[in-house]
Amino acid sequence: MKLSGEEGVRQMKALLGLGDIVTNVNLPNCGQISNLPMGAVVETNAHFTANKVTPLVAGEIPVSILPHVIKAVSTQLLVVDAALTGDYEKAFLAFMQDNLVTTSLEDGRKLFNTMLENTKEYLPGLQ
Repeated sequence: MKLSGEEGVRQMKALLGLGDIVTNVNLPNCGQISNLPMGAVVETNAHFTANKVTPLVAGEIPVSILPHVIKAVSTQLLVVDAALTGDYEKAFLAFMQDNLVTTSLEDGRKLFNTMLENTKEYLPGLQ
């Protein structure tokens, strides 16, 4: 066997108590980014040690880019809520507020419905 160089191996070793590391991971915001919603998943530095992962405080998102980040975070939170509740209208709203969707509301609805129809085998409860 030889080392793969995968970051996940270092993370697991640290969690097993075989050395500490600080690395970049996705974790729920518990205050490490003070001007983003608590609980929103954020990319953050974290300290891995025996049986523990501790996010490191990053401070605030600069005001100059905060509106863009808040929009992305709110879209992601809406997607999660839609998925957990099975609310396709919330999913449609999240779809339409994504920056990559630039179509009209009417065309967006058609596209969204086509996407739902084409993936219905993966969407339990779709009516």
